Amino acid sequence: PSQLCLLEESAGKIAAEFVYLYPPGIPILYAGERITQEVWEYLERFRQDSRHMHGIEDGQITVMKAVSDE
Repeated sequence: PSQLCLLEESAGKIAAEFVYLYPPGIPILYAGERITQEVWEYLERFRQDSRHMHGIEDGQITVMKAVSDE
């Protein structure tokens, strides 16, 4: 299961879908990947530049609801 989460609150969570800029269309974040602080800062720079990122709409990103760290 997944839920929407504000990008600002996403560091440390698990992405539920791909996030990428188009062009070139190369994923920045893969579904199932943990959103690290470094990735969050990278995404935030693009958002601050008003670049459209597929997988992030209105400042929200889809993340997994319950993921075990085990």
